[in-house]
Formats: sequence, structure tokens, C-alpha cells
Amino acid sequence: ADRLLLSAAANLASATTVLVDAATGRTIGRPLGGQEAFVDGPAGSLILLRATGTSDKRTAANRLDLADGRQTVLGTVDRLAEQACQGVSGHLLCPRGDTLTVTAVG
Repeated sequence: ADRLLLSAAANLASATTVLVDAATGRTIGRPLGGQEAFVDGPAGSLILLRATGTSDKRTAANRLDLADGRQTVLGTVDRLAEQACQGVSGHLLCPRGDTLTVTAVG
């Protein structure tokens, strides 16, 4: 089934972002507030990144199931100052200044 991420704001970091069924317009799951970036996850999912809310030094990684909108916390990584991460199955690649950090996720 086709899915869309819709937000009333100009970016996906808004608490108004929702997962929607493209055919029916029905909202799936709860709002995705706080997500700042996403990368490909396992088939049928996305890996979402957001501030943890408890510390400016950590970024949370959640898996979003595109079938039912359920979010599963995968863990945290050091704070991502740049939201330019890319993903390949099982790994998150993020630039940090002059280096590239590779983190296993999933």
C-alpha cells in the first residue's frame, strides 16, 4: 500500500507530521512529531531521527512501520548536528565535520 508523510509545517520536524494511506487519506498511527530526518530501513519501514528531548547530546533512532504506523525505538546515537544522514539497510551514515560516522541500526 502506498503511504505519504504529510505535515502542516514546512518541514518534517513538526509535531503535525502524520503517516497517511495514499488511497484513502486515512491517518495511520500517531503523529510523528520531532522527526528531523529519515533514511531507508528494512522493507516496509523508515528509520526516523529526532532529538531525545532529555539531552541535547543524543539523537533517537526509531523504526516506523509503514503498514500500521507503529514506531519502535532502536536506540540513541551521539547528537547529530548535521541532518545530512544517509542510510543503507542496517546502517546510518552521518557526516561529522571532516569525518563520516557509520552506525549500525535495526
